[in-house]
Amino acid sequence: PPPPAPPVPPPVCQDMEAVPDHPCAVKVKWDMEVGIHESPDLFHGLTPRSSFKDFQEFEYMLDRGKSQCPAACAPGSCFFVLAYEGCDTWNEWNCGKDDGTLQYDCCCNRYRTNVTQALEDAAREREELDKASPQKAAEEATRPSLFCVALMVPNTYEVELLQAQLASGLGMFGCDDWAVYSNESIPLNLTMEEVQEKAAKEWAMEQEREEARRKEMRDQRREWALGAVRDALGALFGASAESAREVVAVPRGLLRPTGNASEVSAAEAERQRVLRRDAHLEPPRSIVFMDKTLEVKRGGQYNTALNTPIFMRFWDKVMEHPAARRADWIVKLDPDTMFMPERLRALVRSRGGALAQEEPPTGRYLNDCFQGMHGPIEVLSRRALATYRRRRAVCVDGAPAKHGQEDWWMRSCFQAIGVQKVDAFNLLLEGAWACLERPSSWEPYRPPCYAPQVAFHPFKDIHSYMQCWADASTVPEVSSLDPVAWAPQPSNQHHG
Repeated sequence: PPPPAPPVPPPVCQDMEAVPDHPCAVKVKWDMEVGIHESPDLFHGLTPRSSFKDFQEFEYMLDRGKSQCPAACAPGSCFFVLAYEGCDTWNEWNCGKDDGTLQYDCCCNRYRTNVTQALEDAAREREELDKASPQKAAEEATRPSLFCVALMVPNTYEVELLQAQLASGLGMFGCDDWAVYSNESIPLNLTMEEVQEKAAKEWAMEQEREEARRKEMRDQRREWALGAVRDALGALFGASAESAREVVAVPRGLLRPTGNASEVSAAEAERQRVLRRDAHLEPPRSIVFMDKTLEVKRGGQYNTALNTPIFMRFWDKVMEHPAARRADWIVKLDPDTMFMPERLRALVRSRGGALAQEEPPTGRYLNDCFQGMHGPIEVLSRRALATYRRRRAVCVDGAPAKHGQEDWWMRSCFQAIGVQKVDAFNLLLEGAWACLERPSSWEPYRPPCYAPQVAFHPFKDIHSYMQCWADASTVPEVSSLDPVAWAPQPSNQHHG
């Protein structure tokens, strides 16, 4: 049979107030006229004055199977979207394609910060800091020092993400020291214009490959249809399949010859070779070489990367770096984590909660999730790394090594060697409810990156990363930020 034609997708959103007899409209009217008065607690902050679209979005999120409600269309009130629903899909978290929904409008359009202006403002602030008074310089000298590290996989989005961060002085490149680890020597010190040009070329190449795949599918369908006509004519006139083929001639160039697997592989290998050649046109900057592959298998209950062996090697390399012995805190970051170093300095400077107590000789680490430390950001003290250095065998050869995911291995390791855990659930905000936290900002209700967390994850392209940073840069900074040990729950509307 031929490959199935793609179905025509239904509208992503629809305003059901204009269709009063639809089951959705009937249910929403009942909610507004009866339900909200009889059981107001069931409606998550909606009131009798809330709009039809608010109630439609409520039904869409919580009971779309029974109510038959589609997503509400923009424009409209953002209260329910940001207070309860959150930017919980990949499209809304990354602000990918505007699908016309109220949720996308609230998460991506309504409160958007101008990235270019934010970058210019940040550059001016850095210039002013460079001209700071001796008193200001003395204050800067007493702040907690950060050594930030990341593992970068070559020929992936991680390269251009880190290049863009370095070009703008953002993320890990705002730390006192930094090092990027990889198994290929790749230049990071590109200008922002070079990074954007490189990303645009790679995007165009991907679009060409996608168009080639679509054309190949169309050709396959056309070939199947022509073959069916030939067979039908042959059966009708009693001709052989070969003579039928002469009756229905294929116009020259109608069917594009498709390369075999070896040709495709050769073309892809050549593309990778050119990319690697271009990557070496400039000398690398602060890339620490790791031998062996960085490829990992996937598995476990959630089909996550089984990357513990790689990160065992990674931490061995980190311990060799001179900055690891002089920095107050070591911060491991995923390249797609949007990180605000000044917020982390304010957090570890805090004298509230567990951080007010004297650090134990074995050191401490910050736990970013009540379910256990998640890997997009891992923060440990200099003493904690020293304890790991002394007792590495317990973690590499003992029970912790049985855990395939590196963050699970790391937190099990710290427990085994006696490193103190400090809950700081305001360290990280993740998409898709990864730690059961609502993907939005709380009081005031805004998109996720307006929240006061230290880091946000994941953002796998430059545009979404920079937009998150620009939004976060509008939030006033504080000199001290106490660790939050209040897990996401109904009483705090699922905000850590």
